[in-house]
Amino acid sequence: MIDVVQDIEVLENALICFEEGASDEKRMAISSLENLLQRKKNVLREFESQAPGYQFEMEFMYESV
Repeated sequence: MIDVVQDIEVLENALICFEEGASDEKRMAISSLENLLQRKKNVLREFESQAPGYQFEMEFMYESV
């Protein structure tokens, strides 16, 4: 559950930065979102490696990570 709270915090902060922030804060928000996305991809990849019958294929899985 801590992960969910942290994810919500990243998303809330990113929205605030996009709405109110200067360009450097917007770049920081993009970086935070990219990191969040990478962590989620890693979680999915780990899940799939442990549950081979349940692969969930999405386009982003084939992008460079």
